[in-house]
Amino acid sequence: MKHLQFIVAAKKFLNSSEVKNDLTFITAEFGFLPQVICQLQERGQPLTKSVKTVDDAVQRMDSVPGKRGSLVREKCKNVFSKKLSS
Repeated sequence: MKHLQFIVAAKKFLNSSEVKNDLTFITAEFGFLPQVICQLQERGQPLTKSVKTVDDAVQRMDSVPGKRGSLVREKCKNVFSKKLSS
């Protein structure tokens, strides 16, 4: 019976218009990231190509609008500043 409650709750959550909007936003703004990760995992790539791939991804993330975009930009800034100072 407990499992049924979880299934009902999950269906209710997934049918929420807010969740659908959030998933649409994530797909539209960040759907390119799996391809970027695959490109970075390719062996034998010149370092310049990998750096350009990262730079292009950061530029796309910098263009994400709204509050979510601001959060992403701040997180990227923090991650890269930590990596550069290590």
